[in-house]
Amino acid sequence: MRRDAETNYLRLLHAGRLAMQEAGGTASIEAICATAGVTRATFYRHFPDRAKLHIAVLDLELEEMAKALAVPDIAPLAFLRMLTDMTTIYDRYLLAMPELPEYAEAESNGDKIIAVIAPSLERAQALGLIRQDVTGYDVMVACRMAGSDWRLDRQASQKDALEHRLSLILKGLAGT
Repeated sequence: MRRDAETNYLRLLHAGRLAMQEAGGTASIEAICATAGVTRATFYRHFPDRAKLHIAVLDLELEEMAKALAVPDIAPLAFLRMLTDMTTIYDRYLLAMPELPEYAEAESNGDKIIAVIAPSLERAQALGLIRQDVTGYDVMVACRMAGSDWRLDRQASQKDALEHRLSLILKGLAGT
């Protein structure tokens, strides 16, 4: 891939990530292109449609999470925070686009997420930080709950609410 084409591809991925964080799967191609600073033609050179961009964003998120979780001494709270961020993006996409054929492809990312978090979960279980009976699916569901609407919490910010929720979840997963 040419350097400028690679740069545009990465700009589209990052703009797609921002769009998914803010609007889920409903952001228009025009809005994504404007954020990326590219034309629609450039978009279509890289992706046949918006759904394929979103699949690429989800794959990038998984890849980045796998790299970050490869650090053997990652703190369980950091691990949960990262997973919550990922599932928030992933879930917004799934909620916005269930009628597309790509939905099934994206839905299979749930298994990929569980596979990516498995080593960190096993390390935390070996250290006694998370109970042995807790599965990767359990952790993913807990992080989905933590990432839900925070405005009802009595916290100053979304970050504070998330930290509080994840601390509570970690205590529950540890059984302490």
